Amino acid sequence: MTATAGTPTRSGEEREYALGTHDAELARLGWQHDLWADVARQLWDRAGIASGCRVLDVGCGPGFATLELAERVGRTGHVIGVDVSPRYAEYLQTTAAQRNCHNVTVMTADVQSMPIPDASIDVAYCRWVLCWVANPAAVVRDIARVLRPGGLLAVQDYFDWQRLTLAPRSEIMDRVARAANQSYIAAGSDCDVVQRLPGMLKAAGLQWESIEPHAFAVRPADPLWAWPTTFFANYVPKLVEGGWLTEADQLAFFAEWAARSKDDCTFFCTPTVYSVIGRKPE
Repeated sequence: MTATAGTPTRSGEEREYALGTHDAELARLGWQHDLWADVARQLWDRAGIASGCRVLDVGCGPGFATLELAERVGRTGHVIGVDVSPRYAEYLQTTAAQRNCHNVTVMTADVQSMPIPDASIDVAYCRWVLCWVANPAAVVRDIARVLRPGGLLAVQDYFDWQRLTLAPRSEIMDRVARAANQSYIAAGSDCDVVQRLPGMLKAAGLQWESIEPHAFAVRPADPLWAWPTTFFANYVPKLVEGGWLTEADQLAFFAEWAARSKDDCTFFCTPTVYSVIGRKPE
């Protein structure tokens, strides 16, 4: 439910991300990382990311995963974070310096064409990136180029994003979900991208090894209820501005969300994220 990699067809800092790069969005990305952190770590385990690994974090955003990966690979390993947003790259660079993470390199670049040498990476991690870029197949091809023989691409991304909803079901919630998905499609994004990923891996010369789905139910009393709350606060007004929703829709949705936020019998269903691993042949 985020844009963590810039779309090259857009220009200007706020346009690099579908949801912007302002402070509220930065906070939401932090909550999002917390919600999905265990799922990410499980994928890192399966991909064999450990001490001494050279890891590429593709579309790293403000670097919440990058810094965890840096701790995991240790002093003998290295993590390269690549992102199109100068603001997020600067944020990651500053945070890494404050934490004395000397094994992190930050690059501001288009993830479809990264300034990284061929066959120099052990594992590439790519989370919530392919769904947002104009040409996800180009990203996969470039990752395949930089992986060493036997290296792995570990992807976490969406299929059927519109499954997000409230329980009990809410008509206005489902309307907002449809509008958001339609706005993404109109902008050239694809929140069903995982359905095409096996074909992209094959075309790039990578072997498709595994796929696993993940979803969560978040209750109003959970601290991470702030994650969807901030997303909708940020994005519903944009949907009104873009003509995807009416002002009446916006008022109805926020009234519904406020009521549900006080209802201990409700829960929010996240979109399904799929963990996929591809391997570069020896």
